[in-house]
Amino acid sequence: MKTTKTTATITILVTAAIAMAACTPNEDPDATHTVSPTATSSPTPTTAPTTPPTPTAVEPAASESEAVEQASRAVQRYYDATFTMMSTPGLGADYLAGLIFPDSPIVKIVQLNAESGYRLEGAPTKWSTNAAMSTVGPINDGTGGSAQFGNVDVYGCSSNADTETVDPDGNRLDTPKGTSPGVFSVYFAPSSGTWLIYNFKTLVNRDGTVVEGAPQC
Repeated sequence: MKTTKTTATITILVTAAIAMAACTPNEDPDATHTVSPTATSSPTPTTAPTTPPTPTAVEPAASESEAVEQASRAVQRYYDATFTMMSTPGLGADYLAGLIFPDSPIVKIVQLNAESGYRLEGAPTKWSTNAAMSTVGPINDGTGGSAQFGNVDVYGCSSNADTETVDPDGNRLDTPKGTSPGVFSVYFAPSSGTWLIYNFKTLVNRDGTVVEGAPQC
């Protein structure tokens, strides 16, 4: 297994944001969550040259495997959008508003990334799902909307093999390349038919060791 000793390389390469994610515990995947998953409306870009991404509405997953597959696509969509935000001048945290759960832990991570001054070059982080470890449960939005397979903890590995990081002074960092395990909490919003990122937890300790029981990367 190849891992790094800097939490900055685990996902989107901004140390403060990933350290915060590492301190966030997983939620119980078997619990029935009562939430209000209506995404905030995507802002109309003014100075930014790129239109914020909006996930395509889908029917609720009909099985656990389909839920994991749909949630996995949401994770890669999040990574792709994060790369665009951090490689395109003029884009800020609002660029990801349509892909993340409002008022959730991931919101702060996105804000820290956007405000860090770091830039990304090359290609987005690539995500690979460990379907066998991923867990699925029900969700309801508090207004009568529900999905039997709408709450997914997606376990897997993030690879920064094709991603380069540039610091606020314009210097390209000599970032170690590799893959690192983590878990994304992804919720299906019955009102909009979209999958939204709620949280991320790295499964690498601050000293670079992998958490026991983490996916093999």
